[in-house]
Parts: sequence; structure tokens; C-alpha cells
Amino acid sequence: MTSSKSKPTANDQQHPLETIEYDGLTLGFLKAGNPDKPALVLLHGWPQSKEVYDQVIDDLAVDHFVLAFDLPGIGDSRGAPKSAEKRTWQTS
Repeated sequence: MTSSKSKPTANDQQHPLETIEYDGLTLGFLKAGNPDKPALVLLHGWPQSKEVYDQVIDDLAVDHFVLAFDLPGIGDSRGAPKSAEKRTWQTS
């Protein structure tokens, strides 16, 4: 299940704020750019959120299809993974 609403970035561009549900998690992310261009996935560090990319997402979207995610439990994401082991995420 996904949902969508718009969120302006620092450059006042509107990008869809979407969520996707997976394995008990709700992950929030922004999309920018043309989906036909090469994908670029942005993951923030601790203790930030996807908004750390607001200043650059529009520039990156010129040449890429950009997805900027909130990690589980941060920003527009909810829930916690069942396991933090890399093997669990790798096989999901």
C-alpha cells in the first residue's frame, strides 16, 4: 500500500511525499525527477531525516530519478525492523 502528498523543498519545488508499507514498516520517501533516468537512492545518517537533501534534490533530479527515504522510525517512517541483521534485509 502506498500513499502520496506533496512537500515543497528548499527551492519551492513540489515533490510527492509517499509512503510504502513493507513487513510491518511504513517507509516515507520523496520522489523527484524523471523515472526514465538512472535512479539515485538517498539514505540519511543518524539523527537526520530525508529533509537533509532538500537543498540538493532538485539539482540531482535534473539527471536522475531521485528517491530520498526516511529510515525506519525517523521522519515520515514508522515502525522498527524485526531484525537489524544485514542478512535479514538482504533476503527480504
